[in-house]
Amino acid sequence: MPNIGGRDVPPKADPKPLPGSVVTYDQMKLANNCIWKLVIQTSVTTDTLPGQDPLCVMYYYTTTVTLSLDCGTPPPKVVSNTPRTVSVGPLCGTPSKAGPPAVAPGPPPPPNEDARLVSTGPTPNTPGSTTDILAQPDGTQTTVQYDGNGVTVTVTPPDGTSPQTLHVP
Repeated sequence: MPNIGGRDVPPKADPKPLPGSVVTYDQMKLANNCIWKLVIQTSVTTDTLPGQDPLCVMYYYTTTVTLSLDCGTPPPKVVSNTPRTVSVGPLCGTPSKAGPPAVAPGPPPPPNEDARLVSTGPTPNTPGSTTDILAQPDGTQTTVQYDGNGVTVTVTPPDGTSPQTLHVP
């Protein structure tokens, strides 16, 4: 069971990736005719905090990055980051007011759901190479540098831990 901020986080049954968080580079061909594929996705689970207002929730985001290389002979080479769970919250809804006028309680804000492209363009001092920088809903930043010879993916978690680098030639 992960522990975040001194609190054990109960595992949730089969968290689903947030639809807007899935980033895919598919069928990217290298000079050696191998094909690389990259999938980045973030899932989120929600939990209420004991002793807190029932309108308060914690969101637990987990971002997974999987890079694979297929050269036609099984099995494809697959490298993945070590997923990190990042907590956000507590986030609270609007409390009810007795009035006048009476205001019904509002739900807590929904989790962030969408990945976004921060920048893309030629890699400085590396002719023929492209660098894309992507941000996931949990704040994880992924830098993808690729050319005809390979791809390097650097995954930087938002919690200040060391980046992880994935590479296929």
